[in-house]
Amino acid sequence: MHRPALAAVGLALLGACVTTDACDEYVDYMCECHADDPDYDCNTLRIIYQDADGETLSDCQVTLQDQQSEDDANGESCDADDASF
Repeated sequence: MHRPALAAVGLALLGACVTTDACDEYVDYMCECHADDPDYDCNTLRIIYQDADGETLSDCQVTLQDQQSEDDANGESCDADDASF
């Protein structure tokens, strides 16, 4: 009797987990931290990087790290959760 209940709870918790990939993180960062930059259009970025494949995911991770490093070097700080530049 306890096993079905535990299984149901486990599935509910599994479904509650939100998975993000490197491209989602890149797009979120750019949309939140560079929203005023005319070189980046949030909607376009979301379209380009939706359903990214393995190679694109790797590229997104590198691009995000490069952008964050560039922002740090320029004295700009942004936490994509609060978008405080």
